[in-house]
Amino acid sequence: MHPIAALQSAWSLVVRRVEAVLPTCAELGVGLVPWGPTAHGRFAAAGPADSTELADLAAAVRDVARAHGATPSQVALAWLQQQSGVRGVPVVPIPGTTRVRHLEENAGALDLQLDAAELARLDRLSRPVGTGTVTGS
Repeated sequence: MHPIAALQSAWSLVVRRVEAVLPTCAELGVGLVPWGPTAHGRFAAAGPADSTELADLAAAVRDVARAHGATPSQVALAWLQQQSGVRGVPVVPIPGTTRVRHLEENAGALDLQLDAAELARLDRLSRPVGTGTVTGS
């Protein structure tokens, strides 16, 4: 048997099924490398139109972004990065990018600290653990 150092899975404000295994990851010291952390551009300024199902979440992400002078994608990445401290699991998101400016924007999320109220608001509006994904995410 070989020890597992990290788990790679989809994880974002939209796709949260992996959260069911996070207690086990924390117990075993297994890190998480989430892909699709911005829900495949759903929170980008030019991202897909909000579905009715995600409208409240998308509005909250935009509100938090405005409060910090950040972009919605940065908020989505910061939320995910801060899950490391919340859940006791090392988290290293791997957002995809096609342009240097997107890479620079993504890196800006490292400096964004969401407070407990903002984290709770985003959690409350996000999809519950164990549900399916939204089309295109």
